[in-house]
Amino acid sequence: MKKRHFNILILITILMLSLVACSKRDNKEDTSNQEETIVYFINQVDGKLAPEQVFSDPREVSSDAKKLKFAIESLKKGPQVTSLLPVVPANVNIEGAKLSENGVQINISKEYHGLTVQEQMIMRASFVRTLTNFPFINWVEFFIDDEPLMSAEGTSIGPIFKDDIILVQPDPKPPTNVQNIILYFGDPNGEKLVAENRKIQISSNVPLETYIMEELIKGPQNTNNVYTVPPETKINDIKTKDGVCQVDLSSEFKTKHQGGSTGELFTIYSIVNSLTESSPKVKKVAFLIDGKKQTEFKGYLDLSMLFERDESLIEGYE
Repeated sequence: MKKRHFNILILITILMLSLVACSKRDNKEDTSNQEETIVYFINQVDGKLAPEQVFSDPREVSSDAKKLKFAIESLKKGPQVTSLLPVVPANVNIEGAKLSENGVQINISKEYHGLTVQEQMIMRASFVRTLTNFPFINWVEFFIDDEPLMSAEGTSIGPIFKDDIILVQPDPKPPTNVQNIILYFGDPNGEKLVAENRKIQISSNVPLETYIMEELIKGPQNTNNVYTVPPETKINDIKTKDGVCQVDLSSEFKTKHQGGSTGELFTIYSIVNSLTESSPKVKKVAFLIDGKKQTEFKGYLDLSMLFERDESLIEGYE
């Protein structure tokens, strides 16, 4: 009787182990019949672009357009493993993708201009490397808010091919040129704007006005001088046309500002005087906050107007 009971226990144990093994096999993802797409993200160890395999049901990616959509959604969703970092920030949207002859045109929201130069470069590189893996895509052309992506010289960058992208850590600001710029900050007494000379490395793919605003937001290098732009400010978009530089800044530009008539004046004209001083293309400056005109800044200045250079606020000018 005891022997029979022992044999029954052995049979139950074997059965349970078999069920567990089957369960593990069932839970393991079978990718043999799935469509593979290679998507490029950032390796957080060395900062280089690195591939990740993502899989989909072939029935859901049965056309070139659906394959393209799945790849872009995967880029936007971000990596599945913790060793990789995303390339598309949460606030940047992909507004559209249009297949053309041997290529694709990608339309990105204007928040792209608020990214750092390095973030812009990595995002473009990951899109090109990912999408040109498809046999029907040889190049990728970028549009920002329906406008062609422009170089600093004001020409369209146009299609970017796979061979244009090298899988190495990108320099955040390729040293294609060293530019001297003059920035204006507040003086210690709050009476005048004072100039700071700064040498920066610039890329031909990025408007000079973007670099100027980035440096202003970083603040003065001379510790005696005073910030004029709240450091929490983000750049949504900057574009210059017909001598007018339109600067679209995040809401922090307004909400984080301390206010006061002099404070408002110094903030606006530190930007206006810096842009008109260092960028020969800029004659006037227009301001937007999150894409919208503002009738007032913090209670004194009307931000809906066009601002011209005012040297009377600069120390040393009469």
